[in-house]
Amino acid sequence: MVQQLAKLLKLIRDGRGQIVLMMLYNYIPWWFFRYMKFYIGYADEAGEALDQKLLKRMARNYTFRFGTIEDLPVIQTMFPGKNIENLRKRFERNDVCGLAFHGDYCIGMTWLGTSRLNEESKVRCSFRIEENCVWVYDAFVAREHRSKGVYLALGKWVTINSNYDLYYGFMVGLNAASLKTHARLGAILVYDMKFISLFGISLHRYKNLLNPAEPVKRIWSGIFGKPVVIGIEQHDSTNMPSKPDEPVKKENAV
Repeated sequence: MVQQLAKLLKLIRDGRGQIVLMMLYNYIPWWFFRYMKFYIGYADEAGEALDQKLLKRMARNYTFRFGTIEDLPVIQTMFPGKNIENLRKRFERNDVCGLAFHGDYCIGMTWLGTSRLNEESKVRCSFRIEENCVWVYDAFVAREHRSKGVYLALGKWVTINSNYDLYYGFMVGLNAASLKTHARLGAILVYDMKFISLFGISLHRYKNLLNPAEPVKRIWSGIFGKPVVIGIEQHDSTNMPSKPDEPVKKENAV
């Protein structure tokens, strides 16, 4: 506890108060107070922006493959606190799992949500995407293997070996390292967004970065209001059904 407090104080002294808020959000209900700046973006095959030599270099120590429902015990070793039945449901709804291995040990994973409507619970919002596109979520690399290019290589391998048009994702605005990594994967930012909640009243503010002439949009909602749904379709927005599917809630790893 003393070490955690010392870490918080150091972050505040270094002018990184937003990171402190992110840490505190684990203990503060979203409706009481929350402020998050984030981006929504997409990539295609991620091959143009990423050096092809990376996969060859990573192959010396790491292997990558798609997971199946038989891999549930292996996947759960990375998240002992997660309910295995919730992980099973991901496969049952046809979500795709990419796994990274160091020898016989699973040290990284990422998930592709195949639903057209995907919920990001941390910002109380669902995002609607096109057909044959996916929502990247729950990406994780074991601490001892971070900063070694594992996530870059896993993302590269998954996009090369799957057949989707676009790979959408949620990126926290204050995480400069994450934004840099996604840029190397070829990510194009679609929306610059802010989520603010105070005493049960919420505001979603978003700006379309692909169309600077489009005015900033704001959506107000309350704790008992309807879920906020934002369409980010790039190709087929005129052909959307009048009643979208139920959103699939994503459990994101820290």
